[in-house]
Order: sequence, then C-alpha cells, then structure tokens
Amino acid sequence: MPAVVAQADPAEVDHVRGQIGHQITGVGSQRVGAHAPAPRPCRRTDITEGQPVFPRAAVHAVKADADHWLDPDRSAAATGVQRLVHDTVARALAPYRETGRFVTFGHADEVVPGVRTVDLAGHTPGHTGYLLGEGDATVLFWGDTVHSHSVQLRRPSVAAAADSDERAAIRSRRKAFDLASSNRWWVGAAHLPFPGLGHLRRDQYGYSWVPVTYTPVEATSTEPDSALRIA
Repeated sequence: MPAVVAQADPAEVDHVRGQIGHQITGVGSQRVGAHAPAPRPCRRTDITEGQPVFPRAAVHAVKADADHWLDPDRSAAATGVQRLVHDTVARALAPYRETGRFVTFGHADEVVPGVRTVDLAGHTPGHTGYLLGEGDATVLFWGDTVHSHSVQLRRPSVAAAADSDERAAIRSRRKAFDLASSNRWWVGAAHLPFPGLGHLRRDQYGYSWVPVTYTPVEATSTEPDSALRIA
C-alpha cells in the first residue's frame, strides 16, 4: 500500500477522506491542502500558492470537525497552536471549498461506496475511523487514536495533550481497541511501529501490537552504493 500511495498521481484521485486538523485520515492541513506534492504527496511545502494537491478530487470530512475548525468566531478567539491550526486548515481547504469540492458527512453516513465510518471523536471533535474491506480483510484506519503506542496500548486511559476532549479520546481509544481486537481487524495508522499495519492482541497487560509480516524490497537503483544518501 505505501508504494501505491507514493506512486499515485494526485490528478487521478477522485475522493479524499479524513479528519480536519491533523491527518489524512486527514483533510489535515499538512496533507491535502493548497500545497504541492513534492517529493511525496503528503509532504508539506508552500501553501501560499492556493493550488490543491488533488486538482479534481472532492474532499470529504466529518461535519463536526468542519464546524469546529472552520468556525470564524472560534478561529478569531483561538490562540497559540490552536490558532495556527484554524488558520492553516482554512487556507488548505480554500481551493476545495471555492470550487464546491468540500463535502461534509455524519458518522452514520456512507462516505463513498465501500467506506464505512467509526465515530472516534475526542482527539478532534469529529475524529473518525474508516473501515475498508470485509471479513478477514477488513482494515480499520483509526487516525490519531494512539499517539504513544508504548504507553497507550498498555494504558488506554493515558490522554495526550493534543486531544480536544481527553475523556472522549480515552473512550474512543478503548472502543477502537475492543473493536479491532475482538473482530480481528487489521489496523492501519500512524504512531505505530513500522510498517504501521498489523493486529491488536489483548493480553494480561492490556494490548500488544502484532505487525504484518514484511520483507525488505530489493533496491532497483543503478547508482553505486557510495552515491546513495538517506534524506
């Protein structure tokens, strides 16, 4: 999957789904907004040009997040990091809103065919998980449900300072852990050990992370080893 995402042409993307304010699962400002996808589609560059990363895609976000981050009165009253997020989200989504390609949805709605939502509010007011696939192939993309896997898998009750509502975030984390482990869903997310895809296993200490089995990809570069550098 990472290789597919890295090689995708943004001009061929029809739908972007996620949460406003941080990730993509995000319509996060650093992911889909008015900036160029160089050298990776998700890397932040210059957002002052007003050009969307995805020139034809519709951006879908849960209404609770849109109402929160795009509210002008709330934005005017915000300070510090919160003000930065409000301002950046507004600029990032402007090209989509101006062209009628910003669409909100509720947690009971089907975003697009085949994509189901899971209400995981807390980190942001509309923080959302996405379910793709069926049966043993079901994957839950849970966004920022976990920030520190070494702490929160053992103690889901530990909150993060970045959570908009810490108590709600704790409830959602416990909900996601229970759903993923009891249904044996795959989990895909940031803030988890490489490669960020695996299963949760309940144990006597809480939960443990079982990553998908993977193997190294053979290098195809024709450059000599001495010419290769890690950015």
